[in-house]
Amino acid sequence: MNTKLILLGVALLTVVFSANAQEIAPDAKLKIDSKHMIGLAAGTSGGLGVMYAFNPNRFTFQAVAFPNMRPDDAYLHAGLNFHYDVENYRYFDLFLFQNNRLVYDRYKYSDYDYNTGETYTVKRENYSFAHSAGLGLNFEPLDHFGFNFMSGFAVYNYNQISMCIDAAIFFRL
Repeated sequence: MNTKLILLGVALLTVVFSANAQEIAPDAKLKIDSKHMIGLAAGTSGGLGVMYAFNPNRFTFQAVAFPNMRPDDAYLHAGLNFHYDVENYRYFDLFLFQNNRLVYDRYKYSDYDYNTGETYTVKRENYSFAHSAGLGLNFEPLDHFGFNFMSGFAVYNYNQISMCIDAAIFFRL
């Protein structure tokens, strides 16, 4: 029941904000002519690591990655995120977002069995993923430098729904 109410609320917010998103506010700032951004991102549903974003118009496509590969161990944190600008103001933008995150963890460890007196090696692989949607704020106090804050609801591994918080710091190229 709660899941249906949450999804209905997000759908209603999307319809309400997209109806107002067709016009740019008169006091909207003139964006830097660059459509590319790089930075660092961290969050519970959007990914962790180095961020690249492409902003051709009201849509922003963002990729986040943090690979850590070694011969016996591997850790990959990757995200693919989509933003849609709802309102543009002088120093900040209000947007709707949809985030996707994948975490892959592979490791090997050795353990000692006290009953048999032998050492054995165990290999483990774990996957986790998240999908989220909500409302975000893009704050750019300087021409090429800004912050990005997002909050909404996320589904983790298709079995848990909870609030999510994501943030990024970026530089417009």
